[in-house]
Amino acid sequence: MKDKKSLVEDLIGIATAGAIAGPAIGIISESGLPAPLVKGTGSLIGIGLLSGAANIVEKVTKKGGFI
Repeated sequence: MKDKKSLVEDLIGIATAGAIAGPAIGIISESGLPAPLVKGTGSLIGIGLLSGAANIVEKVTKKGGFI
């Protein structure tokens, strides 16, 4: 059975994703793709980060609060 990630691992994952997301959005913006595709892709990256952060908050709340 797969072990659940700890809060620290979750926070490291979000920090890493955030550090990668900025340059990724920049690369997509400079790629020459049509504007709607660039805007949509950037939005999906942002939504993914927000969703990950919300999942962490939900997990912490279920456990009874932050550290």
